[in-house]
Amino acid sequence: MPTKTKTTAAPKKVAAKPKSKAAPVVVVPAELAFWTIDGVVYHSLTELADGFATMAGRVYRYHADKDHQDFAVWVSSVFMNKPLSALLKKAATPKAAEKVIRTHLKASK
Repeated sequence: MPTKTKTTAAPKKVAAKPKSKAAPVVVVPAELAFWTIDGVVYHSLTELADGFATMAGRVYRYHADKDHQDFAVWVSSVFMNKPLSALLKKAATPKAAEKVIRTHLKASK
C-alpha cells in the first residue's frame, strides 16, 4: 500500500513592511542658513531645535522680541511653513521654541 507523503508548501512570500515615512530633514545651503548674533549657523529645523536647547537667553531675545521675529521669518520664508512660524512667534523662551520645533518634527514623521 502506497504511503502518503506530506508535501510542504513553499513558504509564503511576505511583503516587506514599508519603512517609516518620516519626513526628510531639509538641510538648506549656506546662503539660506540662519546665523545668530553669536555666530552659530543653523541649516535645518533639527539643528535649530538643538540650538534652542543650549541657546543663551540674550541671543534668543535678540532674534525674537516684539520688534524682531527672525526665527519665525526664517521658518516661513525658507521652509515655507507659516503655521510653524506662527507658533514660533508665540514662544517666549528658547525652551518653548525648542518644544514647538520638536513637536512639529515629531508630528511630521
